[in-house]
Amino acid sequence: MPSSEHRTGDMRVAVQAIVSGDQDSRVQAVTADASPTGEPYVSVRVGRVLLYLEDRAALNAFAKAFDRARGYAEAAFGSDDAEFEARERKTFEQSTDRP
Repeated sequence: MPSSEHRTGDMRVAVQAIVSGDQDSRVQAVTADASPTGEPYVSVRVGRVLLYLEDRAALNAFAKAFDRARGYAEAAFGSDDAEFEARERKTFEQSTDRP
């Protein structure tokens, strides 16, 4: 897993977030005129993780990485059908556990 590295004259920071389950999200574009810094950005919040993307290159880098990650999803997590069935089974069990 990534960790923060500190070096004399050069500080490299790696940020790690462990996320599981369905997450709420919000995406917002802020123009230069509305920005407190005077620079435009797009904010992306997924769960408790917040990103400020300050240019199209940053946005494209994240989009490309998530597209690649999507290609590994079945190998890592199994098929969507299996995940759907597990969620439905859990929902059903929770609904029948109530008195």
